[in-house]
Amino acid sequence: KLLTDAYATGSDQNKLAVNMKTGSYGTYSNSLMNQISSTMKETTAIPNIYGGSYPTTPANEAIPVTRLSVAAGVINENLGARVIHTQFNGYDTHVNADVDHPARLAELDGALKAFFNGLNPEWKDRVTVLVYSEMGRRVAENGNGTDHGRAAMALLLGNKVNGGIRNEFPSLKNLDSNGNLQESIDFREVYGDIVD
Repeated sequence: KLLTDAYATGSDQNKLAVNMKTGSYGTYSNSLMNQISSTMKETTAIPNIYGGSYPTTPANEAIPVTRLSVAAGVINENLGARVIHTQFNGYDTHVNADVDHPARLAELDGALKAFFNGLNPEWKDRVTVLVYSEMGRRVAENGNGTDHGRAAMALLLGNKVNGGIRNEFPSLKNLDSNGNLQESIDFREVYGDIVD
């Protein structure tokens, strides 16, 4: 029910309802992705809906800048969005980390700056951004990069955020049996605190 409500626009309600009842993961997953795709296609009408505040970015602009500009436009127009999620690729640096990772971080930095600069003043104290990764990195190198690991960082940004480091850095000596840094905060606690 919640999924059908969430993706109502442009969706095939009956197909999703049937697939949810079958309990078939593959079928359900495909149906959900079809609904999301259909809903995303509907968003092409958004510029006409909220007019002049819709952000425009050059065609050659980096993906993070473009996506965060659209997010700022949705917030500025007060379309009712409470949570906006987007993702950027290119951080999975198994190789060439010394070149690729600084370039990706500089791109992210510019995108976050453009996002906050693009917010209308009335929203600047009411928006919080969480930047996180779905994985950490291992300590040991595998050539000139690192493998997937456990502990990862998160950044919380916004005018109401009390800045600073909120946890001790994981020990480089006290690794788990797979060579991973050991996290000391469950990521769900971070999400819960933000929701609170």
